[in-house]
Amino acid sequence: MKVFGTIEAYKEEAKKGDRFVLGGVGIMDGLKNFDHKEEVFTLVHFDGEYPVFRRFQGRTNLTTRTNQKVGLLTESEYKNLKTFRK
Repeated sequence: MKVFGTIEAYKEEAKKGDRFVLGGVGIMDGLKNFDHKEEVFTLVHFDGEYPVFRRFQGRTNLTTRTNQKVGLLTESEYKNLKTFRK
């Protein structure tokens, strides 16, 4: 997993379809506490300076307004994650 310190830093290398996790801005750190595909986001595009993304099998676009850490997953890391649904 490649970690970017901010969303702005990730934006320079971002590609549509990237799979990533977001770091926490509170008690939980999303970069360390994920083991299911449902906790991973897929990049749709950037709307100005903000990323637009979807959850696993999601149909709704989401965005974040905070500049938090981004952990970019490789395809093999993503495939090795479990799913809640069988």
